[in-house]
Amino acid sequence: MRFGGLTEEGMLVFQQSVAFSEFRVPTKLPLPQDPKFCGRGDILAQIRQCFLGEGTEISSLRRVVVLTGLGGIGKSQIALEYAYCYASQDSSVFWINAANKETVDLGSLRIMENLICHYATKYRGSADFPRIAADLGVPGNINSSGKLIVDTGQSVWEMVRTWLSKDGNANWCLVIDGYDDMSWLNPLDLLPPCRHGNIIVTSRDREMAAHCHGDFIEISEIEKASGLDLLVKGGSSPPQISHEQTLTNFSKGINKTLDDLTHEGRKTLVTWGLLTA
Repeated sequence: MRFGGLTEEGMLVFQQSVAFSEFRVPTKLPLPQDPKFCGRGDILAQIRQCFLGEGTEISSLRRVVVLTGLGGIGKSQIALEYAYCYASQDSSVFWINAANKETVDLGSLRIMENLICHYATKYRGSADFPRIAADLGVPGNINSSGKLIVDTGQSVWEMVRTWLSKDGNANWCLVIDGYDDMSWLNPLDLLPPCRHGNIIVTSRDREMAAHCHGDFIEISEIEKASGLDLLVKGGSSPPQISHEQTLTNFSKGINKTLDDLTHEGRKTLVTWGLLTA
């Protein structure tokens, strides 16, 4: 069998020649990048500066940025745009929906499946799942088919936190989206138990930054210029109108306005008794 001009044996040699980068994991986010996203450049720059600290390179220390604001204000969209814009500069980017236990479990499972697929490329020819489990720090939690075993007493999120905390795995970015309610899980049990990595939290709770020991960015309504740009990007192309038609429509609008003003003026004069109806 041939693959793009290479025999199967040649493809195997080529694959084996590609160096495996343990912590550079392919990015798989829950949504595609929004081509209509606009504005918020100042917020994106703030987030980046928080992660950079005083220097020009990502710090080896853990940094947390909490985006807060009303529901629907655009916190998640900003986090998503940041994740895509800087994915190439982070070793890996992950996303978790922290609305409740069920969404965290689902997101965690997707992350672990992505990690298993990534580590499988380390063992060309035949994936060694027991060794992959050991590499991920979850020995015995992957079966012979490469499926994660989730009934071992250890939550899937704990498995993700274990991998994120590995020595040398310092340049990942984690988005914790929609963490509005701390009653079901304490921030200390949600955040990875390590002193490295970059974390973006979106929340309606303004006190979340203090609980997560992070920087605080308040998201307000989008500025007018960006709002107009968004309308242009989001709407369909306007119909083409000739110059003559534009002048005609404008003239009609002016005449209608004058008629309305005249009518209202007559009503006012009648009310004051200065004119009969």
